[in-house]
Amino acid sequence: MNTKGLFFGLLTATLAMIPLSGLTSASALEHDHQLMAQANTKANLIARGGSAQAAGDLAISAAQLGLQINNLVVASQNRPGFVKGLMEQATFAANGKYNVMVFNMSQPYERNLRDVKFFKQVNYQGVPYGVWIFTDGNFTNKGDGGFINWAFSGKFQRSGNQGHTVTFQKP
Repeated sequence: MNTKGLFFGLLTATLAMIPLSGLTSASALEHDHQLMAQANTKANLIARGGSAQAAGDLAISAAQLGLQINNLVVASQNRPGFVKGLMEQATFAANGKYNVMVFNMSQPYERNLRDVKFFKQVNYQGVPYGVWIFTDGNFTNKGDGGFINWAFSGKFQRSGNQGHTVTFQKP
């Protein structure tokens, strides 16, 4: 079999394994891309208390990060991998200057995150996840742990019975 035939064979096999219900149409992705391009001022992607100037400290623009997150939602077939992937994308964008929290927002939680540079809510097969990039603060997961529900990075300490409270310090 030639290289071209092998490529199309693998592509066909890969596409056959992807459930169609999890895919986003090309027009919806294009629409998202257009919205994110319009939001390049970063105003609609920055949480309360943030500023467009502060978001400029990220390694990539907030609009680019949002688009990468949307693409990850479409591509991922495994929920823990999706959560870890969100965390990795946000950690890259934070450029070592900020902490990152990804959390299943359908679980109970308390948060006191300061100087939020970026926030976006995304859905994975109907499950809402929040992605925060911020300077410091506390986050308590009052539900189940594990990569299926949360992931975080930066400078932190865990406490509580099962380590469900995370205290973040300025990196």
